[in-house]
Amino acid sequence: MNHDHFVEYLDYAKNRKDKVQFNHMEQNLWKALHDIPTQTEFSVMAIYSQAVSHPYMKEIHGDPSLNALDLGPLHKTIGSFMDRIIEDPTFLVGEHVSCETGTFDGTP
Repeated sequence: MNHDHFVEYLDYAKNRKDKVQFNHMEQNLWKALHDIPTQTEFSVMAIYSQAVSHPYMKEIHGDPSLNALDLGPLHKTIGSFMDRIIEDPTFLVGEHVSCETGTFDGTP
């Protein structure tokens, strides 16, 4: 979503230096921002975060009385959700995706 802003900022930072060039870390980030496989990985991580990680964290932090043993059914639900997405990714990124199909807990 902010790809252009990152690229613009790196350009700005580079041009403000005495030696108009990237340092090693900046060069690596510049390459990553222009590499389609890396951009794809970033996209997948963002989708996974919204579909699985955030709902999971909300669930495990929702009830302080739960312990690891109580979370067994939750982990089965996550496993089933991911199996379903692997079999048919359109539940997560298709034309008719919704929070009910695109997140493991079915909430916005």
